[in-house]
Amino acid sequence: MLEAPGAEACAAALRGALFLLLFMLAVRQLLRQRRSVRFPPGPPGLPLIGNLVSLAASAELPHVYMRKQSQVYGEIFSLNLGGISMVVLNGYDIIKECLVHQSEIFADRPCLPLFMKMTKMGGQVWKEIDLIMGPNRQPSWDDKCKMPYTEAVLHEVLRFCNIVPLGIFHATSEDAVVRGYSIPKGTTVITNLYSAHFDEKYWRDPEVFYPERFLDSSGDFVKKEALVPFSLGRRHCLGEQLARMEMFLFFTALLQRFHLHFPQDLVPNLMPRLGMTLQPQPYLVCADRR
Repeated sequence: MLEAPGAEACAAALRGALFLLLFMLAVRQLLRQRRSVRFPPGPPGLPLIGNLVSLAASAELPHVYMRKQSQVYGEIFSLNLGGISMVVLNGYDIIKECLVHQSEIFADRPCLPLFMKMTKMGGQVWKEIDLIMGPNRQPSWDDKCKMPYTEAVLHEVLRFCNIVPLGIFHATSEDAVVRGYSIPKGTTVITNLYSAHFDEKYWRDPEVFYPERFLDSSGDFVKKEALVPFSLGRRHCLGEQLARMEMFLFFTALLQRFHLHFPQDLVPNLMPRLGMTLQPQPYLVCADRR
């Protein structure tokens, strides 16, 4: 006559099954994480979760953290986020090399579950607005080419405060070789646009908000190759022209009618909030009608 197993035997069997399941998951994960010897290096991570803990525990925002990691591992390095191997591109040169020169390979999308300094410089912007549009006429897109300083301010805003600093993730449609590193087909690729906008090779004193960097000695607007707030290549933002138009018209219409300043003795928090995009912290601003 067979006896029903006791509670201790059931518990032991459950522990054994759980251990076996975890062991199989770990082996499966390790097999998935096997990398070519030429795969880009990166910071060490924990089993299964990879670099998620170090990224979450960092006091810096992700795009700042990744830029600092590039100073250790190079402009192209890898991260493991929950078992997903990702390659991070830092700096304008490497981003252009992948998204433009190898655009066919890097055009896929991965399957993933998913203001103080500016107001101080408003004097010159207001002068241009008063000169070109006056106090009553509505701004038009045709005014942009006649307002180089306003255009420079808007471009410096896009450089200094890119709202999507890591862009939209890419994926390789086939095996690729970049700077001697092998990147397998299907690898998620992160383009750190923030690093391109603070790349000292292209920007002098990048930590300083300085619209004049977009003006030549004659005061004319000069486009900068390394400004890529809407990304590059085949997957650059299709709404770029609409976004630029809306930004210019809204900005000039607002400053045409108001003087903007912060309340006395109130310094806003310039550290952005991280979400799907970078967002400003809640702030107070005074708008005095002109």
